[in-house]
Amino acid sequence: MYLPKHSRKRGVVLSSYGLQKLKTAKSQAEIRENASKRYTLAALNFRTELTPNTLMKVLAGDVGVDKHTLSRCFKAFNLVLEREDYEQQAENQTAVITSNLLPISVSPSQNSLAAGAGQFKKQNYVDWSKAPDV
Repeated sequence: MYLPKHSRKRGVVLSSYGLQKLKTAKSQAEIRENASKRYTLAALNFRTELTPNTLMKVLAGDVGVDKHTLSRCFKAFNLVLEREDYEQQAENQTAVITSNLLPISVSPSQNSLAAGAGQFKKQNYVDWSKAPDV
């Protein structure tokens, strides 16, 4: 029986104001606490207690997350998440998850998602069905 996959839709993304506010606080913390060196994802992971994947979503600002996630990012840099720091994710911003998938070929004329639909193949696929038992 085929059941369609449903991914959880997260509701908010950082507004341009909120993203700038977070990046400014992050830069100031890097100068103050990290000898002006940029934080690594591991350092941000430790500081925010969020996974690197979630941090990338927040900093990219194009994939929706929940408000609690944004609040944790802001709290890590002694900021308070305010209403003008985030906005509801628009319907047309819903992300398409294609983990472990790469486009086979996309020409410059294929700029729309519809033109490239169905042109994906698995990356790093290993068939273990013929592996010898040890």
